[in-house]
Amino acid sequence: MTAPAARFLGFALDRQPFRLDLAAVEAVTRGLPVTPLAGAPAALAGLVSHHGRVLPLVDLRRRLGLAPGRAAGERMQVIVVPAGGAACLDVADYVDLPDAGSGELLDLISLLELDEGSGGRTGGAP
Repeated sequence: MTAPAARFLGFALDRQPFRLDLAAVEAVTRGLPVTPLAGAPAALAGLVSHHGRVLPLVDLRRRLGLAPGRAAGERMQVIVVPAGGAACLDVADYVDLPDAGSGELLDLISLLELDEGSGGRTGGAP
């Protein structure tokens, strides 16, 4: 019996393709109101409410060290539920379902730690 092929959610930042494991994606939305947090790390754009849950909003542009784009909350937002919790990622202007090898695979656990480590990059295809 063959294992099912991995599925991904793709998006672009500064024309660089990225992808997330689709199994960890709960929803894709746009325009959730953002409540800023004073003194929070730069990559933590604030908090959003999604179906009654308050989630941290991670600005992937800042998290990955890219130039700022539109204001947080104006781009597509992806609700993710990796092991250990849920969060909202402020990603880009579009999302799609790419082929398994297209775009850099991002590690959600590292992305959500908001430290100075790997920045959530895995270095390519699994």
